[in-house]
Amino acid sequence: DRMRKYETRVIPYGARHFLQLGDYKVIHGINGGVNATRQHAATYGNVFHGHTHHIESTPFPHLGGARGVAVGCLCRLEMDYNKAHATSLRQAHGWVYGRVLPSGGLVWWQAQKVDGVWHLPSEMVTIGGRA
Repeated sequence: DRMRKYETRVIPYGARHFLQLGDYKVIHGINGGVNATRQHAATYGNVFHGHTHHIESTPFPHLGGARGVAVGCLCRLEMDYNKAHATSLRQAHGWVYGRVLPSGGLVWWQAQKVDGVWHLPSEMVTIGGRA
């Protein structure tokens, strides 16, 4: 049966609230500015965050490794509250998606909109093993 039932959960906004997805935490985001993704990785380890509306993936020196990922946004890029902020110039439409592995690790991809067209990997293929 390829149809799965998913539960819906509301994760409260705040620094102590997250969704664990494989070996990543998913948060709204609490930091802003050009170093926000690094700050989130320093705090949470492997993390997907929103809040800043930009796309970025950066490793962070962390025991066991850590990566901060800014997932982009699906809203208007210029809003009244931030239209005069220089960091709003890097905002981009996007999201992440992927697969939680049996080991608990996570394989993920970044979807992004460029020149009005959504770009995603077209196939999820496993080579040399089972997904």
